[in-house]
Amino acid sequence: VAVALIAAVSIVAGQQSGQTQTPNPAQKKYPYPVVRDLRGVVPPGPKPLPSPPLGAGPWTFQTTEAKIRVSVVTRGFSHPYGFAFLPDNVILIAERAGALRVVRNGAIDPNPVAGVPKVIYRGTEAGLMDVVLHPAFEKNHWVYFSYHKPIGDNLASNAVGRGTWDGKALTDVKEIFLSDDVDTEVSRIAFGRDGMLYLTIGGPGTGPAPSLNRPQHGNDYAGKLLRMNDDGSLPKDNPFVGKKDYKPFIFAMGFRNQLGLTINPSNGDTWAAEQGPNGGDEVNVIRAGKNYGWPFASYGRDYMG
Repeated sequence: VAVALIAAVSIVAGQQSGQTQTPNPAQKKYPYPVVRDLRGVVPPGPKPLPSPPLGAGPWTFQTTEAKIRVSVVTRGFSHPYGFAFLPDNVILIAERAGALRVVRNGAIDPNPVAGVPKVIYRGTEAGLMDVVLHPAFEKNHWVYFSYHKPIGDNLASNAVGRGTWDGKALTDVKEIFLSDDVDTEVSRIAFGRDGMLYLTIGGPGTGPAPSLNRPQHGNDYAGKLLRMNDDGSLPKDNPFVGKKDYKPFIFAMGFRNQLGLTINPSNGDTWAAEQGPNGGDEVNVIRAGKNYGWPFASYGRDYMG
C-alpha cells in the first residue's frame, strides 16, 4: 500500500508539472528519494474568489493594544516575500519569482538587482524567500538572501547566498550554504545577537507519512532551524555537532513552516512563527537542541486528515 501511494504521488506531481521525476545525483543524499509532496497540485472544487482591489488608504485598525495606522508605500510587486531596510532610505524586496527589487523614496526601480542567482519558483512555497543585512552592513555592505536553488530535474534545495551591495547591484555573490535535501519549503533568515545566521527550512505539508514525518528525522534538514557562521561555516557549539544521525547545522527541529523569524530586542531570544498545520499555527521561542513536535505533537492536524 505504501509503495502504491508513493508512486501515485510521484505520478500526480509529474503530470502537474508536465515532467517526469527522473533520478539525479542530488537525490542520492535525500533520505526518501521517491517521495514527493503535492505542492503545486490544484485541488478539485470551485476556484477561490479573487481578492478585492486594494484601496488608496490609509486605514486605521483597532487592536487589543493600540490603534494601528496602515498606509501604502508603493505598489506593483509580484509576491513580495521578504524585505530589508538599508541605511540610505532604500528598501530591498525579494519577490518570490526570483527578482530582488529596490525601492528608493517610495518608488520602485524598474530594473531588478543584478547578481541574484537563478531560483526554482513553484507554488507558494519555493523561490526567492528572504533578504537580510549583515549586522556590520555599514562596514562590509554584505546582503544575505535565502532561496531554492535548482537541483537536477525540477528539484530544488534551500540555499543561502551572500553578496556585496554597491548601491545598485550585488557583487561578489557567493553561495555560502546549500542543503542536501529536496522538497523542503519556506525559508527565513535572521542574525542573532550572537552574530550567527539562523535559517529556517520548512517541511512538506502533504503526502505520505515518510514525507510528512521528515521534521522528526535528525538526518534531514526539512522542518528544522539551522545555525551557521556569517560565512556559512559550521559553529562548533551547535547542539548536534558530533552526534550520530543528526546533521550538524541543526539548531532546533520539529517544525512545519516557519514563515516569520525575528530576534526579541529586549533579551536576544529567537522567535519563530510556525504556519502550516490546519488550526495549529504557533509562535515559538527557540531553544538550542529542542524538538517542537511537528507532526507528532501539535494543536493542529494535517490537511489530509
